[in-house]
Amino acid sequence: MDLRAQDNGIEFLVGVGAAAAIFSAVHSSLWSARNFGDTEETASSCRTFSYVAAGATLAFATVASVLTHSLWSFVGAALFTVLMMAGYRYSLNQAGSKRDKPGESY
Repeated sequence: MDLRAQDNGIEFLVGVGAAAAIFSAVHSSLWSARNFGDTEETASSCRTFSYVAAGATLAFATVASVLTHSLWSFVGAALFTVLMMAGYRYSLNQAGSKRDKPGESY
């Protein structure tokens, strides 16, 4: 087996894992965003921390890519960041639907 291919896979997974750790440390879960992001104040706070988590993730992934001379850790972190940002957007949209229809629960 090609050792460089294994290294690339490991770097990709490390990027994904690091991104998950950063999002987990900086931000609440998608479930929390959906269930508690039903006011404009909490939704705005959720969006702010989403951007902070995304920025921190991509900054660390950039440094990791420079240090390893490989884009794979950045690709893994960027892919995870895109998925999480889409998840937060969806969750806040669901919370907004709840805000628009008082009395309904999910």
